[in-house]
Amino acid sequence: MTAHEIRPLGAAIRRKRYEAGVSLGVLSSETGLTAERLEEVETTGPAPTVGELDRISRALDVEPLALFGEDPDYTDTRPSEREMTRLLKAFRCIDDPEVRVNVIALLEQISESHGLAESLLAQVPPAG
Repeated sequence: MTAHEIRPLGAAIRRKRYEAGVSLGVLSSETGLTAERLEEVETTGPAPTVGELDRISRALDVEPLALFGEDPDYTDTRPSEREMTRLLKAFRCIDDPEVRVNVIALLEQISESHGLAESLLAQVPPAG
């Protein structure tokens, strides 16, 4: 494991721990690792061993691959760059100001509820 892989792995462990509502102390008692060691793993300390990863993933009730960004249950629903380009081109073809306002309102709702359209909204040309 390289130094570049440690930080994302530690961040993923911390994110999963937060999502599960588990403190370092609780995770420590469930894994048998010290809270200090877990904090090292989550930050910039030495990479966890395979055994430590196994104990952490079991305690957090996640597949080990989920800690490497390869969660088999995860589906990325964000629009691709190509889809965003197509949407922008279509948006630019809308001449009716009322329709443009409604499209922007819809994108804002999607953004707020799913965090999907923020980069798209930033590219929407101003009306007028």
